[in-house]
Amino acid sequence: MIGSVVLLVMAAISAWGLYTGFTPEIKYGQLAWGALGAWSALVLLWLRVPRRVRKSEQGATVFISYVVTLLLCVAPGVILACYGWLAAAVPSYTRGGVDVCELEVGYCVSGTRSFIFFGFWGVVIGLIINWVINLKTPPKSES
Repeated sequence: MIGSVVLLVMAAISAWGLYTGFTPEIKYGQLAWGALGAWSALVLLWLRVPRRVRKSEQGATVFISYVVTLLLCVAPGVILACYGWLAAAVPSYTRGGVDVCELEVGYCVSGTRSFIFFGFWGVVIGLIINWVINLKTPPKSES
């Protein structure tokens, strides 16, 4: 019951974000929220598929299971990276109104462009999680 309510809420968030994000001026923040809501709904739907179906030994089913799991694992990182790449470059300011990068020595990225860095690491972490999820447990030894 709770899973169904959460699924409906995530679907509603994604529908709102994706519907209101495409205006004459594209609102990347709402599109990112909508994409993350859609991702959450897809994860919940994927978890509702019985485990025996996801882990069956048929070739096509195993391949589809691996691909869907991979896409679900790397999607948040891709969403963050795309948001950082496509959104307008808005720097981060201190309380005094100074750009954060003016206070740093060397290379600095602030504001929306910093999401590219977090998105890259989100993809790397998603690949590691995908690798761990898809590891096959070794067969039990029969004594």
